[in-house]
Amino acid sequence: MATANGTGLTPPYVSFTTLKSFLSRLKENTVPTVLDGAVFAGMDGTRQSQLRGALRFLELMDDAKRSTVLLGATVEAIQTGDWPLVLGALINDSYSELLKNCKLESTTPKQLETTLETTYGIANNVARKALTFLVQAAQEAKMPLSSYLINRPRGGKGVKRTRRRENGASSDPSRDTGTTDQKMPRQTNRSNGNGDGNSELTAADLVTRLPIAGMQKAEQDAVWLLVLYLKQKEAKADEYLDDAEEETA
Repeated sequence: MATANGTGLTPPYVSFTTLKSFLSRLKENTVPTVLDGAVFAGMDGTRQSQLRGALRFLELMDDAKRSTVLLGATVEAIQTGDWPLVLGALINDSYSELLKNCKLESTTPKQLETTLETTYGIANNVARKALTFLVQAAQEAKMPLSSYLINRPRGGKGVKRTRRRENGASSDPSRDTGTTDQKMPRQTNRSNGNGDGNSELTAADLVTRLPIAGMQKAEQDAVWLLVLYLKQKEAKADEYLDDAEEETA
């Protein structure tokens, strides 16, 4: 089986928006045990194939088309304040081989494109699309990126984006002030109940502090199971706090 660094697999070159929409749809419904044709209904064959490849590379789906523990944690995090943290961990794990040789905070588009080609043995036209996916995902995860990647021209549209930014509009809605993604989850400051002022370990803590990329597959699955447990526990605690606030009001 391919490892988390993508050995033998092609890095995602589907639209990042397509992946996000797919994950959001799963959150609105449910994460099925098997990701068969019914889950991809409405997609053309090409986009479906690219999305399946992305899910495999990111270890959200296994060789038998079964959903993984990591898919559950990722779907749980999307549309919440934990999304950038979980997405960032997902990128660091899946692209670990690439990131050993290419630092996103200092690379140029050409260097990244070439490293994608050599690391995964893909054609240049695929590498260009894979670069776009990775950069967009890294931006959403709020990972440090070089200005060369952020401001790279894209088919003549770069000037329009620059003008929008100069006029005060952001090209990335999630970066605007006051958005949900920038609000700290309430559970991160929750007391452990022992009166010592310390906070409980949260799902976000687990994702950011543990060296997930260096773990074996079984260890990674165990971590993501704990992440899911903590998030469910935090959600129940938030419901309790909401009920208490309503009773006080």
